Amino acid sequence: MAIVRWRPTSSVFTLRPFEEMTRMMRDVERIFDELLPSEWFRTETFGFAPSTDIYEKPEALVLVMDLPGFEKDNLEIHVDNGVLTISGERKAYELDKHDQVIRQERWSGRFSRSFTIPDYVDVDHIEAEFRNGVLHLTLPKKSEAKPKAIKIK
Repeated sequence: MAIVRWRPTSSVFTLRPFEEMTRMMRDVERIFDELLPSEWFRTETFGFAPSTDIYEKPEALVLVMDLPGFEKDNLEIHVDNGVLTISGERKAYELDKHDQVIRQERWSGRFSRSFTIPDYVDVDHIEAEFRNGVLHLTLPKKSEAKPKAIKIK
Protein backbone atom coordinates (compact mmCIF):
# COMPACT_ATOMS: atom_id res chain seq x y z
CA MET A 1 0.00 0.00 0.00
CA ALA A 2 1.48 3.32 -1.06
CA ILE A 3 1.33 6.46 1.05
CA VAL A 4 -0.32 9.23 -0.93
CA ARG A 5 -0.22 12.91 0.00
CA TRP A 6 -3.71 14.33 0.52
CA ARG A 7 -4.61 17.13 -1.86
CA PRO A 8 -7.86 19.03 -1.56
CA THR A 9 -10.27 18.63 -4.46
CA SER A 10 -12.08 21.86 -3.68
CA SER A 11 -11.24 25.15 -2.01
CA VAL A 12 -13.58 24.27 0.90
CA PHE A 13 -11.05 21.85 2.37
CA THR A 14 -7.88 23.77 1.60
CA LEU A 15 -7.04 24.64 5.20
CA ARG A 16 -8.85 21.90 7.17
CA PRO A 17 -8.92 18.43 5.64
CA PHE A 18 -10.82 17.00 8.63
CA GLU A 19 -13.53 19.66 8.67
CA GLU A 20 -16.00 17.41 6.84
CA MET A 21 -15.32 14.55 9.26
CA THR A 22 -15.87 16.91 12.22
CA ARG A 23 -19.17 18.06 10.71
CA MET A 24 -20.30 14.46 10.28
CA MET A 25 -19.35 13.67 13.90
CA ARG A 26 -21.44 16.61 15.09
CA ASP A 27 -24.38 15.41 12.96
CA VAL A 28 -24.16 11.93 14.48
CA GLU A 29 -23.92 13.43 17.98
CA ARG A 30 -27.01 15.56 17.26
CA ILE A 31 -28.94 12.48 16.10
CA PHE A 32 -28.08 10.61 19.31
CA ASP A 33 -28.99 13.67 21.38
CA GLU A 34 -32.43 13.72 19.75
CA LEU A 35 -32.96 9.99 20.32
CA LEU A 36 -31.97 9.83 24.00
CA PRO A 37 -34.92 10.26 26.36
CA SER A 38 -33.01 12.05 29.11
CA GLU A 39 -32.44 15.77 28.70
CA TRP A 40 -29.32 15.49 30.84
CA PHE A 41 -27.47 13.88 27.97
CA ARG A 42 -28.25 16.62 25.45
CA THR A 43 -25.03 18.42 24.65
CA GLU A 44 -23.65 21.15 22.44
CA THR A 45 -20.04 20.98 21.36
CA PHE A 46 -17.95 23.57 19.56
CA GLY A 47 -14.47 22.67 18.34
CA PHE A 48 -12.51 20.22 20.47
CA ALA A 49 -14.76 17.96 22.57
CA PRO A 50 -13.03 16.55 25.64
CA SER A 51 -14.09 13.03 26.65
CA THR A 52 -16.79 13.20 29.32
CA ASP A 53 -18.46 10.61 31.55
CA ILE A 54 -21.71 11.35 33.38
CA TYR A 55 -23.16 9.10 36.02
CA GLU A 56 -25.79 9.28 38.70
CA LYS A 57 -25.53 8.56 42.40
CA PRO A 58 -28.51 8.60 44.79
CA GLU A 59 -27.49 12.04 46.08
CA ALA A 60 -25.91 13.68 43.00
CA LEU A 61 -25.02 13.61 39.33
CA VAL A 62 -21.30 13.41 38.61
CA LEU A 63 -19.53 14.67 35.50
CA VAL A 64 -15.91 13.68 34.83
CA MET A 65 -14.10 15.37 31.93
CA ASP A 66 -10.60 14.59 30.66
CA LEU A 67 -8.63 17.78 30.11
CA PRO A 68 -4.95 16.81 29.77
CA GLY A 69 -2.60 19.73 29.33
CA PHE A 70 -5.10 22.26 30.72
CA GLU A 71 -4.53 24.48 33.74
CA LYS A 72 -7.41 25.13 36.12
CA ASP A 73 -6.97 28.88 35.57
CA ASN A 74 -7.79 28.32 31.86
CA LEU A 75 -11.16 26.65 32.59
CA GLU A 76 -14.56 28.29 33.07
CA ILE A 77 -17.75 26.70 34.39
CA HIS A 78 -21.11 28.46 34.16
CA VAL A 79 -24.72 27.51 34.83
CA ASP A 80 -27.44 29.59 33.20
CA ASN A 81 -31.11 28.67 32.69
CA GLY A 82 -30.54 24.97 33.26
CA VAL A 83 -27.50 24.75 30.98
CA LEU A 84 -24.08 23.82 32.34
CA THR A 85 -21.26 25.17 30.15
CA ILE A 86 -17.64 24.15 30.51
CA SER A 87 -15.10 25.99 28.39
CA GLY A 88 -11.39 26.46 28.35
CA GLU A 89 -8.25 26.98 26.38
CA ARG A 90 -5.07 24.98 25.93
CA LYS A 91 -2.09 26.91 24.63
CA ALA A 92 -0.10 25.55 21.72
CA TYR A 93 3.40 24.31 22.39
CA GLU A 94 5.80 26.99 21.23
CA LEU A 95 8.49 25.80 18.85
CA ASP A 96 11.90 27.29 18.31
CA LYS A 97 12.10 29.21 15.02
CA HIS A 98 14.50 26.56 13.68
CA ASP A 99 12.25 23.60 14.54
CA GLN A 100 10.37 21.88 11.75
CA VAL A 101 7.07 20.14 12.51
CA ILE A 102 7.07 16.55 11.27
CA ARG A 103 3.76 15.53 12.83
CA GLN A 104 1.32 17.53 14.96
CA GLU A 105 -1.62 15.68 16.49
CA ARG A 106 -2.16 17.39 19.83
CA TRP A 107 -5.05 19.80 19.83
CA SER A 108 -4.70 23.38 21.10
CA GLY A 109 -7.14 26.26 21.24
CA ARG A 110 -10.53 26.93 22.83
CA PHE A 111 -13.35 24.49 23.48
CA SER A 112 -16.86 24.81 24.86
CA ARG A 113 -19.29 22.07 25.88
CA SER A 114 -22.81 22.68 27.13
CA PHE A 115 -25.08 20.20 28.89
CA THR A 116 -28.75 20.58 29.75
CA ILE A 117 -29.13 19.70 33.41
CA PRO A 118 -32.33 18.41 35.04
CA ASP A 119 -34.51 20.64 37.21
CA TYR A 120 -33.78 18.52 40.29
CA VAL A 121 -30.10 19.63 40.41
CA ASP A 122 -29.27 22.12 43.18
CA VAL A 123 -27.22 24.56 41.07
CA ASP A 124 -26.24 26.64 44.13
CA HIS A 125 -24.18 23.77 45.54
CA ILE A 126 -22.32 22.43 42.50
CA GLU A 127 -18.73 21.52 43.39
CA ALA A 128 -15.78 21.40 40.98
CA GLU A 129 -12.39 19.79 41.49
CA PHE A 130 -9.53 19.66 39.00
CA ARG A 131 -6.59 17.30 39.54
CA ASN A 132 -4.18 15.48 37.24
CA GLY A 133 -5.86 16.86 34.12
CA VAL A 134 -9.33 15.58 35.09
CA LEU A 135 -12.28 17.83 35.99
CA HIS A 136 -14.77 16.37 38.49
CA LEU A 137 -18.12 18.13 38.89
CA THR A 138 -20.60 17.06 41.55
CA LEU A 139 -24.13 18.30 40.91
CA PRO A 140 -26.12 17.58 44.08
CA LYS A 141 -29.80 16.78 43.84
CA LYS A 142 -32.35 18.92 45.65
CA SER A 143 -33.60 17.27 48.82
CA GLU A 144 -37.05 16.60 47.31
CA ALA A 145 -35.43 14.70 44.43
CA LYS A 146 -33.39 12.33 46.60
CA PRO A 147 -34.79 8.83 47.17
CA LYS A 148 -36.62 8.40 50.47
CA ALA A 149 -37.24 5.25 52.43
CA ILE A 150 -40.76 4.84 53.78
CA LYS A 151 -41.17 2.80 56.92
CA ILE A 152 -44.13 0.47 57.22
CA LYS A 153 -46.15 0.92 60.42
